[in-house]
Amino acid sequence: MKLKQALLGLAMIFAFAGAAGATVMEFPAQIYDNQDVGQVYEANGFRLATDATFIMMGCNDPVYCGSPSLMAADSTYQIPVAGATTTLTRTDGGLFTLNSIDLSEETFLGWDTSPFVVTFIGTLADNSMVYETLPVDGIFGPQTFTFDPTRFTDLVSVSWVQGTFNFPDSTAYHFANIDVTPLSSSAVPEPATMLLFASGALGLAGVYRKRKN
Repeated sequence: MKLKQALLGLAMIFAFAGAAGATVMEFPAQIYDNQDVGQVYEANGFRLATDATFIMMGCNDPVYCGSPSLMAADSTYQIPVAGATTTLTRTDGGLFTLNSIDLSEETFLGWDTSPFVVTFIGTLADNSMVYETLPVDGIFGPQTFTFDPTRFTDLVSVSWVQGTFNFPDSTAYHFANIDVTPLSSSAVPEPATMLLFASGALGLAGVYRKRKN
């Protein structure tokens, strides 16, 4: 019985060694809208970087009151910059899974908005790429999008591009509540790790037999 318990304990440690818990990359509530927070924003062990400027949309924005968002924008006029790229990585360079994100169209009240899409491009640990195109409905307010967990995992980075901000149809957007799961550097067991586990199990079995005899 003791041998079985020991082997079960080793198996559980081995099974859960590769992953940590999910975390939501939230943005702190702001007193005023349109706050310039620079080209890099970090929270909960993750980093967002843009070639434009991140503008924090706070509780004065009726879309995201209570759930502030970021927008890739111009630092002078604080309007979205078409073509600006946002890239998500871990601050320590490790791998992660992208679970979900909130998107909402950036618009002025009264604009005739239309649906549009945002494409997310993920770079995996083996340098291959994954893609996900999300349909934003163009309705005033946030939408939550969930990514395929079998595809958007073992990620090194994920990038997405800001849309245009032209009357009457805007394809520019805010983003918020990025749900991510950090992974260990050995999410998939390596042969050496498996050999070590097997050796430990055999050693325990040998000790058990000697004591029994």
